[in-house]
Parts: sequence; C-alpha cells; structure tokens
Amino acid sequence: MTRFAWLDDAGRDLQHALRTLREAPGFAAVVILTLALGIGPNTAIFSVVRAVLLRPLPYEDAARLVRPYENIPASESPNLRPLHVGGMNLVELLEVQ
Repeated sequence: MTRFAWLDDAGRDLQHALRTLREAPGFAAVVILTLALGIGPNTAIFSVVRAVLLRPLPYEDAARLVRPYENIPASESPNLRPLHVGGMNLVELLEVQ
C-alpha cells in the first residue's frame, strides 16, 4: 500500500459523489443551497464579530481608554429619575484631570 492511499480513496469518494449529484440534479441543487445558506451567514456573522469584538483597538495603550460620563441623581434630573449623561464639556474634563 502506498504512503498516500487515503488520497486515492478520497479521489474515488469525490468521483462517486459527483456522479451521484449529476444523476440527481434536484438533490444536487438542494445540497448546494443548504451549504450556501449554512456557510454564507456564518461567514458574515464571524466577520462582524471579529471586526467589532475580537480585533484590538488601533490605539497605543487601548486598555487605558475611558469614556467619561456624569451621574445625575434623581433629585436633580428633570424627570426625577437618575441619569447617566455621556460626554463632558472642556471645563468639566479639565476639572476631572
């Protein structure tokens, strides 16, 4: 037996699969459509997850980035509910520094 006998077996399996699909074109269409509907969305979702969640931010010391916001207690807010207001003006930011 040759060293790459598994390659010969795989070639025969591929020929058999292609012959079977050629004899049943409806089944072949269903198989191709199923594969396309399975691989396509998974690839798209993984690409988005990788770009948004897995790739590090393109900044030096990205772990030290912060987002300042202000907590407004319920007694001082217009609708009497606690608020988290994002962003600060320059004077407030200089006070925090």
